[in-house]
Amino acid sequence: MDSWLRRFNQQAMRSAALAASVELGEDSIFDAEQMVKLTQKIVEQAYSEGNCVIVGRGSQCILQHKPDVYHVFVYAPHKERILRLRLRLEKDADPDQRIRKVDEERAKYLQQYFRQELVQSHLYDLMISSHVNEIETARAILYAMTGQAEG
Repeated sequence: MDSWLRRFNQQAMRSAALAASVELGEDSIFDAEQMVKLTQKIVEQAYSEGNCVIVGRGSQCILQHKPDVYHVFVYAPHKERILRLRLRLEKDADPDQRIRKVDEERAKYLQQYFRQELVQSHLYDLMISSHVNEIETARAILYAMTGQAEG
């Protein structure tokens, strides 16, 4: 009999695959490799449906050769990231440690599955700091994409 974890993983994989219109065999199990493949299909499906914003998940690599995609890398100074994260985390959490861990995981993911470094200027049309604030950053991105200020 399969372990509860294997059964749980199979059900999770089937649910995610169903949402992405991907057919799975009986022996499929949810693991990191399957998750990356499923994520790629979901990103590609979102792209094909159009008019969407995809954040992360290696989308800058998955869609890097699509001419009608605008890739943006948004960053902020470390101190600013700590201040923003401190507002969202529980009181005893260490925002500096959390930032370093997430950055490390993102970099590892891109390296392992796409053989790319996280901050590679050739993967992006725009690299912009959100230091001023997120609203102004979004406006600047929109203007860079369209040449028009928001109406």
